[in-house]
Amino acid sequence: MTRFLYSFGYETPRQYRLNSQMGWDDEDSLAILIEADDEGAALNWGHEVSEKFVKQLYQDDTVSWKGLGYASWIESSSREPSSTLPLIRLGEFPDFAQWLRED
Repeated sequence: MTRFLYSFGYETPRQYRLNSQMGWDDEDSLAILIEADDEGAALNWGHEVSEKFVKQLYQDDTVSWKGLGYASWIESSSREPSSTLPLIRLGEFPDFAQWLRED
């Protein structure tokens, strides 16, 4: 298995509101390490993680990370997991509690 660094962009609910009202382009991003056989599998699983995270962030199953068209990117990584950069395998989700915050 290879370790891939997966990063993705998103807007918090507050950013979404203010960006819409003010014409701004403020976004946040997060990253995780994903162990997978290949880059395509890691990227596809990363998209699922992003989708689930945004639904939890908005507390709304109708909000779609994919539908909103946020960016994502991936690269091979030899980085070791840390308390701020979780390591997961295909089919696993990170603990979103550390990412979810009052907005």
